[in-house]
Amino acid sequence: MVYSFENLGVSTNGGAYRTTHHRYKLNFQFSSLVQRLCNVDVGGSPFNLVPIAHVVSGSYDTDYLVDVIGVLTGVGAEREITNQNGTTTKLNVIALEAEG
Repeated sequence: MVYSFENLGVSTNGGAYRTTHHRYKLNFQFSSLVQRLCNVDVGGSPFNLVPIAHVVSGSYDTDYLVDVIGVLTGVGAEREITNQNGTTTKLNVIALEAEG
């Protein structure tokens, strides 16, 4: 079930008596409105995760951005390289564990 909340506050859940262990709480007002929403599709993740091994294998279409998941295992020092047209670009090499 999906609900819509209007006209309420959010505050830190502190004090001596708390109903949950959550960090925040909802504060309802006289003007607060809660409605059940019917036929609402709550989708999954907005990401289309692609293994880094697929990207670096050369079979991925590099015309499109990609969401990559992996374990960062190292970061190199930033350096500048000169492009073919004479302009410079900053480069930083990172290492990812492909099967992580």
